[in-house]
Amino acid sequence: MSVYRRGRTWSWSIEVGQDGDGRRKKVYGHGFPTKKAATAAKQDAATAMRGGTFVDPTTLTVGAYLTGTWLPFKQPALLRRDRPATPRRWSGRTVARWRRPRTAPTGPR
Repeated sequence: MSVYRRGRTWSWSIEVGQDGDGRRKKVYGHGFPTKKAATAAKQDAATAMRGGTFVDPTTLTVGAYLTGTWLPFKQPALLRRDRPATPRRWSGRTVARWRRPRTAPTGPR
């Protein structure tokens, strides 16, 4: 376990064992403004790993997040039709206000 500085921010790393090929596997955290904040985050992650509640950030794919979390949350709002669609709202009020009035052509034809 280590805490180190990278540029203007602090980072931490924890070794969590070996992968299937025998290489060391590490978990990283970065972007902390102070060493104290990075150390506290590292200790929280280590405690979560020992307790079995730590979720490796790389195990959740974007597709799994979208179909499992985001879509069920957004679906009721997508199915709701209690308000008109944006273009229809604009055409009645906002756009009509900004259109130039049509004028009759001047001069001979």
